[in-house]
Parts: sequence; C-alpha cells; structure tokens
Amino acid sequence: MTPRIEYLIYFIVYQSGWLTCMLLAARQHGVLAIAVLAVSASIRMGVWRYCHPTVRLATMRDFIAPWRLVLLMVLGGILMDSIYVSCHAIEFAANPFAGWLSPPWMWMLWLDFALLFVSALGFLHTRYMLTALLALPGFAFAYAGGVRLQAAILPYGYLTCIAIGLTAACLLPLCLLLSQHIVSQRNKLE
Repeated sequence: MTPRIEYLIYFIVYQSGWLTCMLLAARQHGVLAIAVLAVSASIRMGVWRYCHPTVRLATMRDFIAPWRLVLLMVLGGILMDSIYVSCHAIEFAANPFAGWLSPPWMWMLWLDFALLFVSALGFLHTRYMLTALLALPGFAFAYAGGVRLQAAILPYGYLTCIAIGLTAACLLPLCLLLSQHIVSQRNKLE
C-alpha cells in the first residue's frame, strides 16, 4: 500500500469516526460515540501495522515515547475542554459531568485525534509554528461543526470557537515541546 493510500485511509476513517461521534452525541448516545471512536482508532492502528510490518521497537523507550505525546495531548485536551465547560462557554450534549467537566466521548475524541497526530502527522512533530497555524482554524472549524451538528452549544456564540482554536494553537506545540523535553531530560540522565 502506498503512503498516499495509507494517509487517505487514515483521513477517511478519522473523519467518518468524528462525524458519527458528533451525530451520536447530539442524540445523547455518548457510549455509542465512544464505541465508534474506539473502532476508528483500532482500524487506523491496524492499517498502520499492515503498512509497517517490519517496524520493531528497539527498546522500551521507543515504545513509550509516542504514548507520552498521546497522553499529554489527551490530558491537555480534556483540561482545555473542561475549562471551557466550567466557564459555561461550551455545553456538550450527552455529558454526565455537565457544568464542570467535558464528557467521556470528548475524551475518546481527543484520544482518537492524538493517535492520528502521532501516526499520520509526524511531519508536524518538530514544526511548532506550522502545528499552531493548522490548529487554529482546524479546531475552530471542528468545534463549529460539532455545534452545527448539535453535539454542543455555545452560549457566547462562535467567538468561543476562535478562542478554542487559539487555545489549541498553544496547546499542541506545548505538548510537543513537553514530550521532547521529557525525552531529552531522560537522555541526560543516562
């Protein structure tokens, strides 16, 4: 399979999972949304293994490094969304923690995005400005799309989407820097 086909599959599966998640969340089916995103992530990981069968991890450090970035992105995303929820700037559908924490289906969406970012968007891992420039409109439009699909409500209007885009434009490069800093500190200790 060529890299173009591989990335096309990643894009189609991720976007299909995102759209299905938004539609299910809008209809108060948060658990089904989580299941759809788990399937989406599993399909993409299976495609990655199929396209890269000879990749072997040399050390445990090689295994942990990408998961560290995934964890930072997921925790950062949950924190970002939860701050907006607690400030009543966004209200998510199918949220058992309404008013103070983002819903579990958004946690899974952050995990799904982080896996996509680590597996298919590796060229951005050292390009902090490009990551920020793509995150700003990307996240603003993604959240606006979620609102249009009725998976969320913006009490302050679409300016919240711009604020979320700006926050994500700071968050993603920060996650990259933190992940690389942790790796460099561990290398200094050895």
